[in-house]
Amino acid sequence: MFNFSPEMFSEMSQHRLIFACSDEGGWEGDAFVLWEQDGVLMEANESHCSCDGYGWNPEETSLAYYWRWFMKVGSGEAHGHGAKFACFDQIVTAINQYAKETK
Repeated sequence: MFNFSPEMFSEMSQHRLIFACSDEGGWEGDAFVLWEQDGVLMEANESHCSCDGYGWNPEETSLAYYWRWFMKVGSGEAHGHGAKFACFDQIVTAINQYAKETK
């Protein structure tokens, strides 16, 4: 299960969390977090190792990026692993809901 560090929790509590998931197994794992910050869509794709925990490196993204990514994954053009791919169906649902609410 994905657990926010104090730094992550502090940042998230100030913004609109859209979706978060993790794909963990054994000593390693990945997390994906998507949120809106001051009207800007942000994401973090983080990996985890038992010795270091999760990092926190957010970056700006967009709905246009997600529509392209959905098409690439759906067509088999994009392949990958980690939380972003493990949670693909839930991300599609969350992005569609976010898009409806922000029209």
